[in-house]
Amino acid sequence: MACTTLESMNGREVVRCGWCSVTQFKTQNGLCRACHKPFDTLPALVPTPNNRPPDRPAMPACGTLITRLPGVITDIRRSRGLSQYKLAKRIGMKCCHYVSRIEHGDVTPTVMVLERVGVALLVNTSQIIQLAEEPGIKVDGMFRAVEPNIGARIPHVLDVVIQETGMKVFDLAWKMGVAPSCLYNTLHGKKSVPRLPSLQVWAGACSTTVHAIIRRAEEGV
Repeated sequence: MACTTLESMNGREVVRCGWCSVTQFKTQNGLCRACHKPFDTLPALVPTPNNRPPDRPAMPACGTLITRLPGVITDIRRSRGLSQYKLAKRIGMKCCHYVSRIEHGDVTPTVMVLERVGVALLVNTSQIIQLAEEPGIKVDGMFRAVEPNIGARIPHVLDVVIQETGMKVFDLAWKMGVAPSCLYNTLHGKKSVPRLPSLQVWAGACSTTVHAIIRRAEEGV
């Protein structure tokens, strides 16, 4: 009950409303005379340190991968002896403006663009991302032939990764701080392939890395 019975007077109950704390005779319709809220339902529980839901775990900063990626692409391009213009031509662009913006960190390439850059530089997309995620690490320099359009396989890989963690989509959405519908749409191909910042949040929530997700997409796992 959302009211407290204090006493009875002339056969009528005197109650204190649990919503507004006004003392009054109990009405026949069961509604408070002051706030007009029902006596038979309780007010919503006010969060306290003892009953509020646990805080979401801290997610990794998305800037780490994104800020290192331009330098990684620049270093690989220079090691191949290519100019920005030649790289742009190899990935099917008429000028080097977009490549320059990528290398200066003005734009973050999509997975599809990064795949084309990797093919032009004879390095796998997962290797580029691994160098950005784990600076100083030595990766296998061998270019592995993979099926094209790895971006289209990422939703399937994410679905597999979620199943391996044993988490439900709702729990993962809460951990990532997004609506469950966003995850469902991504997993079922109703949204575009997640961009690298989003993939880093996915990876952090699933206790994996972006380059591991990309590598599994390259391998068709």
